[in-house]
Amino acid sequence: MVGIDELDLPAASITKVAKKALDNNALFQKDARMAVTKCTTVFISFLTNYSNESARSRGKKTITADDVIKGIQELGFDEFIPRMKDMVAGKRKKAT
Repeated sequence: MVGIDELDLPAASITKVAKKALDNNALFQKDARMAVTKCTTVFISFLTNYSNESARSRGKKTITADDVIKGIQELGFDEFIPRMKDMVAGKRKKAT
């Protein structure tokens, strides 16, 4: 099994997302990009773990969007849940 220290998301993708959150005059130092990349990797690991626990509590092996939302709640990010539910509903509506 691979440890969390051995995993990193693509730095270019993280930088692209982070820069969209900043104003055009903000600078993003290399060590800040590395820190955001590492924190993002850890966050996804925690979220996946909580989501997996939600799926298993239902007797399932497959993580659903509802499990991810439950994971977000377990991590204490309740303020994001309404927006996430709206995004999931929008994706489901487009799929039908």
